[in-house]
Amino acid sequence: MKKDDFTQQIFLATTHTFILFFSNRGQVYTLRGYQIPEAGRRARGSAMINLLPLDTGEKITGFVTVSAFEENKFLFMATNRGTVKRTRLAEFSSVRKNGLKAMNLHVGEELIRVKVTDGSASIVMATRKGMAIRFREQDVRCMGRSAHGVKGIRLGPDDSVVAMDAVTDRDCDVLTVTEKGKGKRTAVHEYALQTRGGKGRLGYKVTQKTGFVADMAVVHPQDGLYVISAKGKRIRKDVNRLPRYARVTQGVYVMRLREEDRVASIAVEKMEHLCKK
Repeated sequence: MKKDDFTQQIFLATTHTFILFFSNRGQVYTLRGYQIPEAGRRARGSAMINLLPLDTGEKITGFVTVSAFEENKFLFMATNRGTVKRTRLAEFSSVRKNGLKAMNLHVGEELIRVKVTDGSASIVMATRKGMAIRFREQDVRCMGRSAHGVKGIRLGPDDSVVAMDAVTDRDCDVLTVTEKGKGKRTAVHEYALQTRGGKGRLGYKVTQKTGFVADMAVVHPQDGLYVISAKGKRIRKDVNRLPRYARVTQGVYVMRLREEDRVASIAVEKMEHLCKK
């Protein structure tokens, strides 16, 4: 890999697997497994700009893999402004070469996360100032591709959504990491179910020492965690070695950073396990 490059996600696929790529501008592009050039174990691979017709300033912010466009599966999307949208997966079975509009966005709004759901999950959203909300996926009605969506969380002044994830296991944890390297995992039941569109409740006690929330993910004890800094530093930790803390706490240092550096994002290495519904 090139300097400061890193592996963020690994998944198994066949040559006929559909890979849906979502950009910050609300566009969706698709490739089949065989359309991604085969390369050796040590090869760098191909840049996304060489595989997808991305415009200037457009970047991929999420992707999902599916073997079939099932009617009982959904795509759940979230933006930095707190808007969410649920659309049937089957509506993305025919994506043109130049992409399709997956979500209409307002000025200054960006699509940040996309998850495949089965209609029975609950959704957790986290903001940079430490607020969080958890609501039932079914609280968001199904909409067409051209729809904008509905309010998932009501944001305070100068706040924005940094992460969204789906909960399918009552034993999973919500893992939060801040810009200055502090983090914690909290049992998901501490995030009580609410009605979508509310302010949520405090999910992380943000202070000058912790910095703002950088990222959040729903994790399982067997998962691995990568923490990546803006300067390219990265570490890997086993999730089960991170202590559990209450919802309104600061946690511990997950990564030690220099004063000029900050945490940019986290990546969860999913282990092979089945979550209980």
